[in-house]
Amino acid sequence: MAEPTKVENGRYSKQFPQVRSILAGYFHEDMFYVFDWKGHEPNYKSVIKYIKSVQEPEYLSKKKTELKEFLELSSSWNEDKLEDILLNDFNGSIYAPGVGITYREFLEGILEVLEEPMEKTKSEFIPQMKPDAGWGDDGWMDYVDEETKRMLNLK
Repeated sequence: MAEPTKVENGRYSKQFPQVRSILAGYFHEDMFYVFDWKGHEPNYKSVIKYIKSVQEPEYLSKKKTELKEFLELSSSWNEDKLEDILLNDFNGSIYAPGVGITYREFLEGILEVLEEPMEKTKSEFIPQMKPDAGWGDDGWMDYVDEETKRMLNLK
């Protein structure tokens, strides 16, 4: 019997908390407003470059490992199921078709940036978080994991 398109909320976020942390902590409805883009076009890959610029390699390694596992697990899923999981289970707020890509391409793009050499990441534009970004004012800070809060001195 085929797995249903709609999934039990929380099922995959419990299995893949690092993936949920990226999607819910950074890809929320305010993601393009909390960064100073300095005239550059906002894009999701630059958000990942920001994460790489402020996090430790071990922390990023956990994210990469889980994302690879999730991509492998979801390789046979259709876009509707992937959208449901990313938006509802992982609490992400990006509408991938709105930026001209599929949800699979979105996840593969995140992995691509996480895997690129740091020299390449640092050689390109990296947005910085605005000092008045409102961390926690609207509740989305609850989705950022404890290690990120510590690294960014947000506790």
